[in-house]
Amino acid sequence: MKQFTAIAAIWLVTVLSVLADTVVTQDGQRHEGALTLQADGIQIGTTLVPLKDLREATRELKETAAPQDELTRLTADLMAVGQPGALSWNGTLVAGRVTAIDDTKVSLENQPPQVFLSTGNTAAVFFTAMSYHQLDALRSRNAGVLLKGGDFFEGRLLGLKDGRVELESILFGRKSFAVGAEAEALWIRPPKVDPTAYTVHTRNGSVILAESVALTPDGVEINQPPLRQHRIPLADLVQLRRGNAADVVTLAWNRIDQAKPEEKTVLLASVANVGRMLELRAQVARQEPALKLAQAKMELVDKKRGDIRAANDAARGEYDQLRQVWTQRNGDYLRVKSVARTKANQLRQKQAAVRRVRAEMDRWRRQVKQETTRLEDAAKALADAAENQGNAAKGRHDAARRQVDQSKRQLQRSEQRLAEEQKKVEAFQKTIQPAKDQERAAKEVVDAAYRAKEAAQDKQRKGLDAWRVANKEYFDQLTVRNRLQAEYNKAVQELEQIQPAVPEPPR
Repeated sequence: MKQFTAIAAIWLVTVLSVLADTVVTQDGQRHEGALTLQADGIQIGTTLVPLKDLREATRELKETAAPQDELTRLTADLMAVGQPGALSWNGTLVAGRVTAIDDTKVSLENQPPQVFLSTGNTAAVFFTAMSYHQLDALRSRNAGVLLKGGDFFEGRLLGLKDGRVELESILFGRKSFAVGAEAEALWIRPPKVDPTAYTVHTRNGSVILAESVALTPDGVEINQPPLRQHRIPLADLVQLRRGNAADVVTLAWNRIDQAKPEEKTVLLASVANVGRMLELRAQVARQEPALKLAQAKMELVDKKRGDIRAANDAARGEYDQLRQVWTQRNGDYLRVKSVARTKANQLRQKQAAVRRVRAEMDRWRRQVKQETTRLEDAAKALADAAENQGNAAKGRHDAARRQVDQSKRQLQRSEQRLAEEQKKVEAFQKTIQPAKDQERAAKEVVDAAYRAKEAAQDKQRKGLDAWRVANKEYFDQLTVRNRLQAEYNKAVQELEQIQPAVPEPPR
């Protein structure tokens, strides 16, 4: 009964609300009002507190309703870490489910790229919310895994993949454990915290320790592993404290060590055992609506599965249709492209013919020049020839003239051919641009068809992912429903041994 009273009293303290934003300075002055951030400090009401003078700034918290679940209400203060997360070596707790661990990186679910936690800088990974009882079991431990029930498996971390964490033990060799179902926490080493660091609490449960922070009107900026150029919006900020920094594990150990004997007994109580403190009738009263809710959730998830399946069938049909359209458009594009390439080759051939004719003209020009020189020499020789050599000189002169005339005629023919070939090139060039335009238009059409096909395929992939998630949700909820049903039946059976009248199980 004393334990029950102590738990209730501790819970009462936790649900008290902060009525206004507060700022406490290093010299102990306390200010209340609406809190805003400035580049040079924190504005609280009409007072600006420079960052160097800050001890602690706390945002206003909305009043928290007491949990409807009796067990949750009574065990709320037994939890030292309220959600899964990863603890870095410098003491920063990043809230979120850890999905994978390899030699270099710890991957967290739904975290931005600037949140990067290396394996070498990781102190612990919490696969579930952690109670003081669980964290106390990590004291003076070497690296290993805390298992459900309180056992600790000591070993060297090999990695985490597909929901299982694998370790290597000298005694037992390699072993793997299901995250959450078997393994509650992975312990690597105690954090090493700089007590002069800043501590930032966020709404999602993260506790960030950093040697320095920067303030902007929009929030708090942190640039220190595991957070790189990371901004915490003002709306997500719960508390900013300078100095007296400590990680959540050390804080839990300190609270246990400093607690009075009766409070220490409560803090170290196993959450599973606290449920047994409740009277069985209260347990039945609590589990009955939970069981009905689980059944309703299961039906909703099952309906969601059906809706997703129907949407996936439609998406598959849409993808098949768009793939056929893309195949047709791609065939059209390849044909137009082939025509354009053929015309381009033909143009090059015609241009090559023009170059050949020009080369031929150059040869005939040289030939005319050479023959003209010979004709001039023959004319000079004819003029200087003796009477008895006149006929021979005249023959050579006439032959040279005939060669000049013949070469000039060949040059004229080449010039005519060049003009003809150039006309052919000019006429053919007019057909090139339409072919290029047709190719470009066909390329735009096939690209649009490809993008539409890829978008439909991406939609289909997302639909399959959603189906897998919904399917998992359904079977997870079915497991929850079955578990609640079994627990409810067990409690009812136990009650039947105590008193004859008990409520009927929900149907």
